[in-house]
Formats: sequence, structure tokens, C-alpha cells
Amino acid sequence: MPKVRRTFLLCALVVLLVGAWAPSLGVWAPWLRFDATAKAKVLDGTERAVVAYAAARGLSAVISAVKATTIDIEPGGVGVTLAPAQALEPLNHLLEKFSDLMLVEPPRVLRRLQLLRRWSHEQVEQVFT
Repeated sequence: MPKVRRTFLLCALVVLLVGAWAPSLGVWAPWLRFDATAKAKVLDGTERAVVAYAAARGLSAVISAVKATTIDIEPGGVGVTLAPAQALEPLNHLLEKFSDLMLVEPPRVLRRLQLLRRWSHEQVEQVFT
């Protein structure tokens, strides 16, 4: 069993070294596309998080403005003030919580981009060469 494990580890090391040196040797390396694809997806995620934050804050502001409206009626000489838009308070609270969550997300996504840049194929290739 240890011989099988040693053979497997040796094969894995050879594959890793060949993979790291392949682009510098002029060999076509399909995994280089993965770095670019991952970076593009991370940047798209950051953009979506910022847009979601802006939309949630804008909708929350609109709901807050609508919520402040009241209707004054006097049926039979008795004054009654109605605020039907107060029913939107739970939705407004939910949007505020969601926007707080979206405010935290872009730095997390940008941290992933930093990690991708640090551990991209070029840096791994430099380690092994």
C-alpha cells in the first residue's frame, strides 16, 4: 500500500510541475482560461453586489417617503388620520437588512479577487521555476 501511495504522489507532483512549466515551454495550457474566467466572474459578482446595494437603498428610501404619507378624513365631524403605507414597514426593514448585507459583500468579493491574483497560474509558475 505505501508503494501505491508513493507512486500516486510522484505522479501528482510530475503533473503539477509539467502544468506549471507548460506555458513557458510553449505548450498549450487550457487551464490558463480558468484564471481569466474566474477573475471575470469575481468582478461580475462585485458589480452585481454594488447594484443590488444601490437598488435596495433606493427602494428603501422610496418606501420611507411613501410610508410618511397620511390621509386625514373627518366622517361625521370626527377627525381620523390614516397611515395605510405603514404596512410597508416590515418590507422597509427587510430591505435595510438586505442592503447592510450587500454593503459587506463587495469587499469580500474583492478579497477573493486578490487571492485569485496571488494564486493565479503566473504566480504558481514562478514558484516552480
